[in-house]
Amino acid sequence: MRPRWCCWRPDLGETIPEQYTLRVARAVPLGGSVVDADGQPVAGAEVSFSNSPHPAKVARPQTDNWPFGVTATTDAEGRWRVERFGEAALRTLYGHASHPEHLPSELAEGKDTVTLTQLRAGTHVFRLGRAVTVRGLVVDPAGQPVVGAKVHVGMLGDIHWRETTTAADGTFEVAGCKPGHSLLSAEAPGFAPTSREVELAADAGSFRLMLAPGHLLRLRVVDSHGAPVPQAHVWLNHPRMYMGPFPDGVLPVVVNFHRQTDAEGLVEWEMRLIRSNLSIFKPRATCGLTTSSFVRTAPSRWWCSSRR
Repeated sequence: MRPRWCCWRPDLGETIPEQYTLRVARAVPLGGSVVDADGQPVAGAEVSFSNSPHPAKVARPQTDNWPFGVTATTDAEGRWRVERFGEAALRTLYGHASHPEHLPSELAEGKDTVTLTQLRAGTHVFRLGRAVTVRGLVVDPAGQPVVGAKVHVGMLGDIHWRETTTAADGTFEVAGCKPGHSLLSAEAPGFAPTSREVELAADAGSFRLMLAPGHLLRLRVVDSHGAPVPQAHVWLNHPRMYMGPFPDGVLPVVVNFHRQTDAEGLVEWEMRLIRSNLSIFKPRATCGLTTSSFVRTAPSRWWCSSRR
């Protein structure tokens, strides 16, 4: 059966009935296969589908333009099959295939007649891209290996972003990386995060990243009256795509930084010079405060005033 979704908007004058009959119907079977860059079937690949219906065209209170985030895993022959979408959702669905050792496939969209025909017939082929494996070493200023450092390849949140952790000898290996110019970053407790521009290729050899001691950044979030704002969310904004090379040599540091302020509105972080923004957000439901602040380098205490 295909999922259906019901919604009433009392804020728009709609009334939620005491009883409602939800009618379901058979889903349309969709299927196909996933192959690598050489055309060989890929087992264990994930096929993901969602849809993007036009809000003005979604029927109310019951709609077939659902679900979102449907996934399937390929079998030993690289085959997959889903039965979650109704007829009304087929023209607005889109999906792709991915695997940790390969680059993601191109997007398949139901609005394309040929693609939709293949999906219905179970003959659509997702072709994964050829990836490279990135290897290297993370050390401290004395040349000693840094154990458990997080290593990032690419920009955080990008579809080609990859991450791993260094081994006991400080080495790392990351499969499924996109060839070409990119950023290679590392971070570990007690050190400032670092990034370097690299050229990724099958014969690129080993990369070396050095983590240096960082400056302690103390950020205090206060409201318009100067009172501290506890439990405010603070995170680092990154470019979603690699926009290099950077001619001035100042690289954006790629770290997954997200903290909440303490009872005094404070957040602390070991950092160095970065080309990014710190964003501060307090849920509107509790106090209606939201703001954004920029960050510089050097040990210092920053005060950030939230605004409505």
